[in-house]
Amino acid sequence: MTIDVRAFEFFADPPREDALAGETTARLNSGVGGMLELLRSLAAQLSFPSYFGNNWDALEESLQDLLPNQGRALALVHETLPPDLTDSELRTYLEVLGRVILHRQEFGEPKLRALFSQEMRDRVERLASR
Repeated sequence: MTIDVRAFEFFADPPREDALAGETTARLNSGVGGMLELLRSLAAQLSFPSYFGNNWDALEESLQDLLPNQGRALALVHETLPPDLTDSELRTYLEVLGRVILHRQEFGEPKLRALFSQEMRDRVERLASR
C-alpha cells in the first residue's frame, strides 16, 4: 500500500494544548521505545477498552470504530518516533494511520490528525514512498 504523506501534518514546534482544544489528544514522546510501548501508550492515553489486543489490527479497529463514537476529533502528536521501531514496523504504523484517516474522512466521522515533528519528515516520506 502506498501511503499518502499529505494525510499527515508536520510541525516545527509541538502544538500547545489550546491549539488542540476540542480534540482527543495523545502525545508520543521519548518515553515510548518500541511497538509494544507505542501501542500501550496510545491505549492508555485514548482509553481503549481493556480487551485491546496490543497489535496493529487492534489499533486500526480502535481508531476506526471506538473513538468516532466519542464524537470528537483525534490528534496524535508525535514529538519523536519510537527509536526501537524498525522501518517495517514504522511503515505498518503509518499505513494504519493513513487508512484510518481516509476511513474517517470517507464516512464523515470526526477527523483524525497525525502530526509529526518536522525533523521526522524525511524518514516518514521515505517510508511512505516504498
